[in-house]
Amino acid sequence: IFVHDAFGTAHRAEGTTYGIAQYAPIACAGPLLAAEIDAINLALANPKRPLVAIVAGSKVSTKLTILQALAKNVDGLIVGGGIANTFMLAAGLNIGKSLAEPDLLGEATAVIAAMKARGADVPIPTDVVCAKTFAADAEATVKAATEVADDDLILDIGPQTAARLAEQLKAAGTIVWNGPVGVFEFAAFENGTKVIAQAIAESSAFSIAGGGDTLAAIAKYGIEKDIGYISTGGGAFLEVLEGKTLPAFEILQKRAQPVVLSPSLDVVRGIGMMGSDAALRSILKTVLNSMAGDLPAISAALAQADVPTANRLLHAMKGYLPIFAVDVLSEEVTNVEHLSKTEPIETVAPLYAALAPKLDGLLEEIRSYIAAN
Repeated sequence: IFVHDAFGTAHRAEGTTYGIAQYAPIACAGPLLAAEIDAINLALANPKRPLVAIVAGSKVSTKLTILQALAKNVDGLIVGGGIANTFMLAAGLNIGKSLAEPDLLGEATAVIAAMKARGADVPIPTDVVCAKTFAADAEATVKAATEVADDDLILDIGPQTAARLAEQLKAAGTIVWNGPVGVFEFAAFENGTKVIAQAIAESSAFSIAGGGDTLAAIAKYGIEKDIGYISTGGGAFLEVLEGKTLPAFEILQKRAQPVVLSPSLDVVRGIGMMGSDAALRSILKTVLNSMAGDLPAISAALAQADVPTANRLLHAMKGYLPIFAVDVLSEEVTNVEHLSKTEPIETVAPLYAALAPKLDGLLEEIRSYIAAN
C-alpha cells in the first residue's frame, strides 16, 4: 500500500511521487494531502464569493501564469511587492528606482483588463512607503502614489491603501494569500503586511495561505489559528494557483477511478469495512436499485459510517456466513450478475431491485447474531 502524504512534493513527477503510485497495488492520499486537496477545492473550485486573492513577490515573471489564471476567477486581485510596482507602472505611475519589469507592462495591463471585463478589479496602491536605500535603518516616508520621486524605492503599501484593502478582505467570502505586500522583515516597512494579515485573521472568510514568506509573516504576527488552512506546499501551492494538475494528484485520481460494483456477497463484505450495519444496508439498497450508478449517494452514506461497528460486522460476515442460509441467495445474485452482462439495463434493474430486501434481511440476521453473541 502506497500512501502519498507529502503535498510539498506533489508537483514533481518522480519515481517516489508518481511511479510508486502508478504501480503499487493500492495507492491513496494520506490525511495531509487529502486536507490540502479539500482546502484548495474549497478556495478555488467552489469558493464562497467574493473571492479575493493576494499575490505578491519580487517579479511578475515568476507569477505571471498565476495572475493570468486567477484573473479568470477571482473577484479581487491584490498585488504587492515588486509585482505591484509593475502594475503601478502599467497604470502610468512613476515608481522611481523600485524593482519592476517594464518588459511585462503589456501582460500586467492585460490582467487588469481581464479583471475589469468581468466586473472585478486589481486595486492599484494610492499611497506607498518609500526610502532612498534598501536597508533596515532606512528612513521611511509615506507618499501619495502620484508623488514618488525618481530616486525613491517603494518598499511597502501606504496606510490608506492598507486600510482600503483590509476592508475588502474583511468583506470577502474566500481569501487566497501568497506573498507579503512589503518588506515586512524591516520594521519600518512591515505595516502593510501586518494590516493585511490582521484583516485576514479578523475576516469571516475561509482563507488559505501558502509560500515560505507568507508563512513567515503568519508566524510573525501570530495568526496561525486564524487562517482557515495553511498550505505546506511552496512550488506545489503555486502550481495549483496556476490551474495546473499536480502529477501526484493526477496519478491518484487515475488510480481512484470508480469501478462498477457488483451486488454480490463480496461487495457486501467490502463495503462493510467502511460502514456500520445500518449504513451498509442503506448503501446496498442504493447500489442495487441504481446499478451502482449513484456514487454520490454511496459516498454520502460512507461519510456517516460507524467504522468500529463495521469492523465487527465484517468479522461476523467472514466468520459466520456459513451459519446462514445464503446458498440460494448467492445463486440468485450470480444469475442476475450473468444476465447483466448480456441484457439491457431495463431488464436487469428490476431483478437487482428485487434482491435488495433479501440482502437486507440477510444483514439483519447477521446484525442480530452479533448482538446476541
